[in-house]
Amino acid sequence: MQSRRTSTNLGPAVARFPLPSELSSLHDDVIQYSSDIQASFDEKSPLSTYVLANVHYTAILCHRGIRTLCEEGWTSLTSVLIRTMLDHIVNCRAITADPARANYMAFKYLAPLWMKLANDPVKVAAERKVGREALEKLVNRLSATDKPDAEAFIKENKSGAYWYFPEFQGPTDVLKFAPVLQPIYKEFSGPVHGGFSSQVLLNDHLDLQDINPRAHPQSSKQAIKAASMLLLEVGHARAVWTNLSHEEEYEKLQQRVIALK
Repeated sequence: MQSRRTSTNLGPAVARFPLPSELSSLHDDVIQYSSDIQASFDEKSPLSTYVLANVHYTAILCHRGIRTLCEEGWTSLTSVLIRTMLDHIVNCRAITADPARANYMAFKYLAPLWMKLANDPVKVAAERKVGREALEKLVNRLSATDKPDAEAFIKENKSGAYWYFPEFQGPTDVLKFAPVLQPIYKEFSGPVHGGFSSQVLLNDHLDLQDINPRAHPQSSKQAIKAASMLLLEVGHARAVWTNLSHEEEYEKLQQRVIALK
């Protein structure tokens, strides 16, 4: 993502249900803050910094997608992306909780996909080779201290429910640093798994079973507020980790989010 001033309107050319100016400008300014941080991306940075940048990038896409859903009349679906953004917070914390092990944890975040490819009997030899070579490159980016653990992790080839196990038992364990997020994470787990709460959370029309898009002014405000708060926190975690100077901008945007009623 290039570091440049974004358009004053990041929504579709003709949004079906445009956001009010207060929400639209907040959304755009949070995107700009994220773009400024993303400009520091360096492919050759330490593995922890590289992974935080990738987590941040995906969070930016979710934030942008939430606006599109709101403006096109599908606000109730934003609960799924909000839960995903909560997982971005979890991933950032799991990586950086122990600075001495951050690069190894970043390796653990990236490795499972390549491990699966490298050992998938359905894949042809050339495809499995791609997985093995990717793992080798990841290991080579680690320090001499972390390499033996990474090599053992690959050799054991154990998959679990959470990539950060056993360092953390699960998401609520990771979120001990921010207890206020624990019940929110649980509340938004339902929509991700197709639960009934997906029809209730962020829906201004609980009595309707009509499948057509419609405006959800109150829920859209809450969705944009939540997404802006979460993207700010992911970006701030990355900025703090890499010593970027965006603290004043972060604090001003945070106050604007808090001020939304």
